[in-house]
Amino acid sequence: MLNTEALKIKQKGVDIYITAMRIGDFADTHQIDRWSKDKQSGYQRALADNRIASAMKYLLLEDGIYPTSVLLNVRGEVRFKKAHDVASNIEFGTLAIPNESLPMYIVDGQHRIASLKEVARSPYF
Repeated sequence: MLNTEALKIKQKGVDIYITAMRIGDFADTHQIDRWSKDKQSGYQRALADNRIASAMKYLLLEDGIYPTSVLLNVRGEVRFKKAHDVASNIEFGTLAIPNESLPMYIVDGQHRIASLKEVARSPYF
């Protein structure tokens, strides 16, 4: 089970969750729905080594942070326990993603995630 504090926003009847996680907290709980000529239902292209290397250089030698988000999709059920309201359509609480709802699928951010995983394994980190 993956548990994290999150904001829950309802948009057009759909629940959207915003959270912050360390790469180690979800490194083994995601998957890429890869597009190919044989599998056109996927939505991610193949990883580009040069983009991963560039992102790693940015992390290790430049600013070292990603202020932008990655977008993950949970295809199964999740549970949210509200702690309090933040605004009229925003709640704060705990998001629980049961093991049977994992993996999460990377919609956007696959190169950022790959670079974070590589940097976390790096002797320089």
